[in-house]
Amino acid sequence: MIPESYNRIQNPSKLDFDTFVRWLSQTAVSELSAARGDSPATRAAFILYFQRGLRADLLLDELMQILIFQPSKYTSVFGLVGYSEAEAQATIQMVKTLNSQEIGIGTDEQVA
Repeated sequence: MIPESYNRIQNPSKLDFDTFVRWLSQTAVSELSAARGDSPATRAAFILYFQRGLRADLLLDELMQILIFQPSKYTSVFGLVGYSEAEAQATIQMVKTLNSQEIGIGTDEQVA
C-alpha cells in the first residue's frame, strides 16, 4: 500500500488503515516540527494533514482524534512535536480557524 494514494473505502483492510494513520501522523509530526515557530508554515502543514486525511476518506473527527491522541504512543501529535502546553493550545486554536474550503471540502464551515 502506498500511503499517499490510500483510500479506506477502496481498501477496507484494518492493517492498511493502521499503516496509513501511522504514516499520516509521522508525516504531520515531521512537517510540524520543521514549521515550528513559523505560523504560515504551521498552518500549511495542518492544511496538508487534513487534505491527506480527507482524500483517504477519514472523517474530520477522526483526524482531530489522531492529532490529539495517539493510542499506540499514548501522546498527541502536539506532544511529539514538542509543543509546550501553551503552544499546543495556541496551535489548536489555529486549527479551529481553518475553514472547509482551505482543506478541500468546498464549503465555508470551520474545521472544529
